[in-house]
Amino acid sequence: VIYPNPVTSSATIQFDLQKNALVFLEIYTMDGKHVQTLSQGQLKAGPHELIWNPEVSSGNYLGRLSVTADNQHRDYTVKIRVNGKGSKI
Repeated sequence: VIYPNPVTSSATIQFDLQKNALVFLEIYTMDGKHVQTLSQGQLKAGPHELIWNPEVSSGNYLGRLSVTADNQHRDYTVKIRVNGKGSKI
């Protein structure tokens, strides 16, 4: 879950892991350019919450959560709208 969406100054990203897992949470432009890595590493099972303070131009982005546990891999993608920030990209 990401809220608020559209994002103005910051967004809260929440997810729950069923098992301990290797997790990557990354932000990309719509054309696939990597913007930022918010989480990278092993996380314990349970609820997790991250805050994203985007330093990007207004527009649409993709948030990608990649989870690997017990030799199984899953990717989750959500479209994020950013309104009203300065340009870095």
